[in-house]
Amino acid sequence: QQSDNWHPMGWLTSAQVLSILAATTISTKHSNFACFGFRALLTCPIPFPTIRPCYQAILNSLLEQTGSLSLEHLRSLPCEQVKAELTQFKGVGPKTVACVLMFCMGRAEFPVDTHVWEISKRLGWVPGAATREQTYEQLNVRVPDDIK
Repeated sequence: QQSDNWHPMGWLTSAQVLSILAATTISTKHSNFACFGFRALLTCPIPFPTIRPCYQAILNSLLEQTGSLSLEHLRSLPCEQVKAELTQFKGVGPKTVACVLMFCMGRAEFPVDTHVWEISKRLGWVPGAATREQTYEQLNVRVPDDIK
């Protein structure tokens, strides 16, 4: 029998929010680095011309706002507030936020990547002119939480 807080990716739900945020965005842009967290990113000798400054800005902002390098306070917030907090950072969009909410926090979310977006348009689930963000918003509401 499953407990109320069971999640199929339970091992991820205990990971640090900031590390999952970093890994999700890195995997989107550089799939070879999907396993790295933000600390590895900052010390990695391989240049990340667009990603490294982005994370340095996020870390600087966190230190300024909260005095620590943590996003764990987000766990207690409602989804809409988490989305607002995370999307304030440059380079963090709806898909990354949905992945953090789903994989790290065990929330019912339906991330939409390029492939899901294109397939959704071809199947007529969304209008052909729908953006990826519009597709996410529509599918996240229409797909039942118990199968997300």
